[in-house]
Amino acid sequence: MRGVSLRSTLKRGGWLWLYSPSVLSIEKRAQVFASSKPTERFDKFLSHTWWTHGKWKMLSLLIHFGWPTMLTAWALGITLSFALSLIGVLPACTSFEVHAIGFHGEVPYGCWILLSGLLAPIAGLMAFPYLPCLHGSDTCFLDFVCINQTDSVEMQQGIRCIGHFLAASAELRVLWSAPYLSRLWCVFELAAYRKMNPSGKIVIAPIANELRGQEGGDAVRLLAVFVCVFAVMFPSLAHVAWKQKLDRDKLESDLATFDVMNVECSNDFDRQCIHEAIIQWYGSLAAFSEHVQGPFRQEVVRLMRAGGSVPVAYVWLSLSPIFCLSLEGFVALWRANAPMESVLGFAASHLLAHDILWLPSVVVLYHFTTRRSGSKLPQLKPNLHGHRRAMMRKTFLMLLCSAAADEFLSLKRGISARCLLQGWADDAQESDIVKAAQDCFTRNEVQTSNLGELQGTLGVATGCVVSNLDAKWGWRPELAGSGSNTGGPYDVYGEGLTLVGVETPSGSWQFMLRKPSASQGGSSHVAVTVHSYHRGDATPQQETDLIHFADSCFSKEDVDTSNLGSLQFSLGKNVDCVLQKCLEAWGFKPESSSSGSDNGGPYDAYGLGATVIGVESPSGKWEFVLRLKN
Repeated sequence: MRGVSLRSTLKRGGWLWLYSPSVLSIEKRAQVFASSKPTERFDKFLSHTWWTHGKWKMLSLLIHFGWPTMLTAWALGITLSFALSLIGVLPACTSFEVHAIGFHGEVPYGCWILLSGLLAPIAGLMAFPYLPCLHGSDTCFLDFVCINQTDSVEMQQGIRCIGHFLAASAELRVLWSAPYLSRLWCVFELAAYRKMNPSGKIVIAPIANELRGQEGGDAVRLLAVFVCVFAVMFPSLAHVAWKQKLDRDKLESDLATFDVMNVECSNDFDRQCIHEAIIQWYGSLAAFSEHVQGPFRQEVVRLMRAGGSVPVAYVWLSLSPIFCLSLEGFVALWRANAPMESVLGFAASHLLAHDILWLPSVVVLYHFTTRRSGSKLPQLKPNLHGHRRAMMRKTFLMLLCSAAADEFLSLKRGISARCLLQGWADDAQESDIVKAAQDCFTRNEVQTSNLGELQGTLGVATGCVVSNLDAKWGWRPELAGSGSNTGGPYDVYGEGLTLVGVETPSGSWQFMLRKPSASQGGSSHVAVTVHSYHRGDATPQQETDLIHFADSCFSKEDVDTSNLGSLQFSLGKNVDCVLQKCLEAWGFKPESSSSGSDNGGPYDAYGLGATVIGVESPSGKWEFVLRLKN
């Protein structure tokens, strides 16, 4: 007896499967036979028909046995690209404007995780045949490789010894396709294996199961799922389920109407050998036909329905594209310095609740729908209840994660900006102002615990708006005023002002912008004196840094005291400049407790941990209070 390693048949693109022996030259047939080695037993006997193209059988075997390598390569690929993208080693390919909970702005978007998630598993699958077998031997019997096709005497001898080959095989793997039961050899191998090897294992492996199983993981379909779940996904899954039901129905129908005299055989010699063996084992050809229609059909149907639940690995492989897309979104928010609440909320709702819990439950439902189609309910009751329990647990966890994410982000909801009076702004500028207000008031929450804190935090938010517009337009509009939303009428402010309203959880606010009356470039240096009135939780080095930061920021532009709105804006902008320098130097941004005119003390009244910095400038004396520890 001669056998061949299953992995070796899949090497070089599985070329052994791509050509029928009848079309190969004598030299090629000899080369194929030389690839087999003497053996005393087979781990698998591969039963198939050449009426089905070999590429589908090769792909079926490659996916079925190579999925661990495929899944490992996928996990390594996305882990590496995720880490490199997160730290910025891999550059962004493009950028998108996103409206996430608690965040609004441009995010750098790469394609590296998605690309590695698509290429790594393919590379892993292609590498599988060249890796050593970690689970013992994978010696198999493959007819045209293990039987000499160049010598007619040896070929006939090999055909007569098929029964011995079957008896020496631990498993009969049937690569089932629609024409399988119409071929005499295929039916003979099935029946002979059970006769010659009663304790052997029979595996009915429909080729379509491996290939159709991947249809559920098509990236385009999964994107459609993400957009419109019930309208797209369930009809598509039902279609695949219906196709598999038709395959099973055809198998049962072919077995129920089987007649050994009607099946086809490639030559008369093979037919004569098979008929002789059948008569020897079953007494007559008619008795064999009755055996196939009765007990044998029942056993095959039972084997077809004994697959159990859908493999977890196949679930992950089918959902890998959408999981990679979610990881891309996570990295994009992280690299855009989105608030931690937004990043964690995205991870909880998308990665955990949607991708890890909900989508696998849908795939299990699809698999269960497939298996239930055309089956008797009593036969499936145990698996039905098991699937129901698993789906209920996953659904509960999904809802729990979604609820936690909603609660976690509840304080970030409800922030919306709109233009109350367009004034001097054109349509494009109006859109930019509203977007900047949405972003800045989301990042900088207005605090209302006291008047000083309200003025300071509102000044920081409006200052952020003006800075964002300066970065986008190249010039800075003037802040004409800010405060609580008056509710209108807004046209009393005149055409020279653009009025924007912002709704936040802490209240309803408005601010006014006007075009600058003169060029704002080339500001002169402002002479300032900075004092540390109360060090608080700051270290001596941090106290020194704060004095330098305040001197740098307040000396660039003095506090504008022409009106209350300008005062709040300019003071808030300078304080925000100090906080930004703290972030760059220390890696964290202190909390701005309040800012305003210097009240002359006592400065320890703000609390032992409060750090109070005073600034004397030509426009007056100012102070701001920071908290360096929570």
